[in-house]
Amino acid sequence: MIGQFAVLFFMMSGILGIRFLLEDEDDIERYKIIVIIFWITSLATFIGLWGYSAFSPIPISVIIGISFILFISPPIVFGILKGICYLLELIIADLCHNPFK
Repeated sequence: MIGQFAVLFFMMSGILGIRFLLEDEDDIERYKIIVIIFWITSLATFIGLWGYSAFSPIPISVIIGISFILFISPPIVFGILKGICYLLELIIADLCHNPFK
């Protein structure tokens, strides 16, 4: 039991520690917001599915799996959003500075 909590807190510190690698203040704030949104969603999903399982049989692996994926997804989502923003900056810069238009 203690080992499970240790692993959970280790994962939480790793996910939260990624923000110290970011240099831009806006990126740090965006990452904090993404983590808060996904962790609240993960908790709400866990509680909701656990409550629903009282009325209809749901395998515990489904409940834990969905909650775990939402729990670890903030760094992945942040990376995807940063990539999309970078690509949009390139597209907009190309449209603004294209001399052949």
